[in-house]
Amino acid sequence: MSAVGHPRAPVSHDQRVDPAPLPPPLQQFDVPEEQKIVVNKMVEAVNQLDPDFFKFIEEEMPLEETLEYQLMQTLTRACVAAGRRRSIRNLTGN
Repeated sequence: MSAVGHPRAPVSHDQRVDPAPLPPPLQQFDVPEEQKIVVNKMVEAVNQLDPDFFKFIEEEMPLEETLEYQLMQTLTRACVAAGRRRSIRNLTGN
């Protein structure tokens, strides 16, 4: 099959349209800043090559609704509670 007419067929520079607006920077939980920069640069590069790629992308899930965030919140609360119990045992000798 020829690339002519294919939705992803290469186009000449004079045929390119302005890229679609980029999605907001991705919310990435508990990752190094360098990783956030690289992922957002990759999103920018894809948008430059294929302006329609993000046309139908779903809205990003709020960070607080992700399983990773909820797990980290639960583990943090559990660790804090365990630390308090340990401190009380140390203070009371029990």
